[in-house]
Amino acid sequence: MIEFRYILFHLLLAIILLYYGKQISHKSINSYWKLSFIPILAFTIEEGLRWGRNIDWCIYYNVYNDYLHGFSSNHEVLFQAIWRLYAFLNFPYPIVIASCSCFLIFAIFYFTKTYKSVTYILIPFIVFNCAGTATNLIRWYMGFSFLLIAIRLYQEEKRTLAILLTICSACTHIGIIIAVPIFYALLTYNKVLLKPFAAIVISILLSVLFDPAIMGKFSFVFDFFKGFDRFDTYANDATGWLTGEGQNSTSERRSTISLLIANVPLWAYILVGYKVSLNLNLAKVYNLMLVGIYLKNTASGLELMGRYSYLFEPFICVIASYSILYLIKQRRTFTNTILLLVSITYILRKLYVFCAPMVHDDFMHYVWDEQLNPYSLINLYHSF
Repeated sequence: MIEFRYILFHLLLAIILLYYGKQISHKSINSYWKLSFIPILAFTIEEGLRWGRNIDWCIYYNVYNDYLHGFSSNHEVLFQAIWRLYAFLNFPYPIVIASCSCFLIFAIFYFTKTYKSVTYILIPFIVFNCAGTATNLIRWYMGFSFLLIAIRLYQEEKRTLAILLTICSACTHIGIIIAVPIFYALLTYNKVLLKPFAAIVISILLSVLFDPAIMGKFSFVFDFFKGFDRFDTYANDATGWLTGEGQNSTSERRSTISLLIANVPLWAYILVGYKVSLNLNLAKVYNLMLVGIYLKNTASGLELMGRYSYLFEPFICVIASYSILYLIKQRRTFTNTILLLVSITYILRKLYVFCAPMVHDDFMHYVWDEQLNPYSLINLYHSF
């Protein structure tokens, strides 16, 4: 019953995102936020009100309990300020987590308003991509939510607000600051970095030849963040974290063949997205997509690298959405049909992962179910 309900709720959320995304794409921009309310609420309830939804949820349960009892922590200043305000107001922990989910989906809708014509593809695609990781990496995605809003503000030349929100991002999770220069450097560059052939060749080479040991050469970057308590775990063993030897997760690097097969839809987005970006002035987004793809090529089995690849996934989704729309409108040649099938299959696979039940019933509870002990759940998560 729990498994069936979990799948059903996720499917319902997917349908709501698709339906309202379609409505948004056809209606006036003035109706954007009115139409966005239901999908934002649905995501907040479905993703935000799950109980014990992943291991970080259980860990932050203890952090929030400390705040409720007047204790401090060594987390970033803005994260502490927000969560300690919740504690001062005596909010229940599930409401705190739901507010994080609400902020994330609001940031997604704020970001995608620029791409209104493809929202029915784009919004579900971004959610399918990020929901699974966002349920666990709570503080990381809080910081990313600020950054996603900042990027849209920067694109609209609201530079002061963009800088302020970027600072908020780093003050929620200091690790995001490493990605900030990449974002803003590419947001100021108006030309496509690489043509499709060169871009795909680089992707293939990274998938085939990349050795995680290479990342150890960049351990000096962490020296700039010594003194930040939240970065000490990484700084004290920078080489281990960058190469995967010091990470918390036990994920293994995928085989080369598996990586290459997984890259096929991404190469389709590179190929078609190049044409789209030239026609629709999306060169900056295309370049950010390339960075995201290259990070995905190298991030397999590397927890820390994986986190940074997540930050670029919305831009992959933007180009992918426009590429799919472009292919739908084109004449049905054999090549276009194959590219369209590959592109859509990738989204359907993400939908399957999004809706697939978790390995244990206890991981699929909601706040109205039995509220299992977070500390026992931690042990259960570690056993899988």
